[in-house]
Amino acid sequence: MGCLTEADSAGCVPEHSYSLFLAGADSSSGSVYTVSPLSGDLTLGHINDKYWKSNRPLELLYMTDR
Repeated sequence: MGCLTEADSAGCVPEHSYSLFLAGADSSSGSVYTVSPLSGDLTLGHINDKYWKSNRPLELLYMTDR
């Protein structure tokens, strides 16, 4: 089993590594769907604080690294 919480992350070695991507509509056109990679040192709490807007949902995608 991998690390489930931020509290576990200090001494945890995950089974797999993942890349996170922020997905959404391009703000300039509104119709183009974009996927942007996120920095590996951000926690989910940091991502929520930085990117979540009350008028639209926060959509994250992930991909396992090989």
